[in-house]
Amino acid sequence: MTQNKIKRRLYLMLEMLKEQTSIKVSTFANEFNVTPKTVRNDLKILEEKGLVIMTFGLASLNPSTGRKHSQKKDKL
Repeated sequence: MTQNKIKRRLYLMLEMLKEQTSIKVSTFANEFNVTPKTVRNDLKILEEKGLVIMTFGLASLNPSTGRKHSQKKDKL
């Protein structure tokens, strides 16, 4: 998979999280037609950047950093 597709998916995940409090890994997997493992890997990238918080199969936007960084697609 190309880096552009991954970056686009990460950006869209952040956009979805801005709309909802938390989202299940399975919801992301269905939305993007990828495996839950791929979603977890993507979310790990976002978590390492401090943009999301992972808990028990759910992801939520990190309230202290997520909103301001999610607007900068190139940072992904």
